[in-house]
Order: sequence, then C-alpha cells, then structure tokens
Amino acid sequence: MKDNEVAIVKGMLLRGDDQHHIAALFGVNPGRIAEISQGMNGAETTRNGKPRVLKGTDIEPVAEADLPPPGPYFLNLISAKDIILDGLEAVEEIVAQYASKHGDGARDLQRRYHSAIAERRRELWKGRR
Repeated sequence: MKDNEVAIVKGMLLRGDDQHHIAALFGVNPGRIAEISQGMNGAETTRNGKPRVLKGTDIEPVAEADLPPPGPYFLNLISAKDIILDGLEAVEEIVAQYASKHGDGARDLQRRYHSAIAERRRELWKGRR
C-alpha cells in the first residue's frame, strides 16, 4: 500500500472502522490492515520472537474529517466497466427517438451507436473470462 493509503487506514482504524471493511475499500487482504493496526499498537515481535517489520509505523493518520465514510463498502459488486455500459445503454432510447424524428442521417448515427455498444459489450465480457 502507498503511504497516503496507510495514513487513511490508520485514521479509519482510530475512528473504529472494522478492519474487513477497510480491506474491502482498498481491495487488499485483511492481513495488510491487521499489520498496519499492529504497527499502531506497538507489536515489536512476532509470536516466535523474531523482529516484526511493519510498513508505515512512521506515517501519521489522516484527520477524521478527511476520511471516507465508514463502511461497509460494496465496491466489488459493480465495476467501473458496468457503470460505463449502463450509461451507454441509458442513452440508447434518446438516440432511437432522435433517429425516428430526423431521418436517414440520424438512423446512421443510431446504427453506429449500436455498433459501439456491441463492441464495448464484447470487450467487457472478454475481460471477465
């Protein structure tokens, strides 16, 4: 994790956010959040007595006013690609209405629009395999 992300994590931990919610927000293994938390709590050694090397022990937490809202976060349910595709599909009816009012040139626009959506769908589904 980057230093600015570690600072946000520390602020969220101080605020009392659940570690698994923080991990979901950053898309990391909850163990990374636990390591940052342990570094804040001063855990100097592992269970077998070896020195613990923790990232970000010298990084100050972000002020609470600058933190994201508390979780839970459901970021993995909708991808940015899905949001883009939804936006394109929302415009589809507007393009159809325009084409029906403005003749052949507008119908060409509508055909190109549908081709663009179909191509985008193929790209999105290819990336999910």
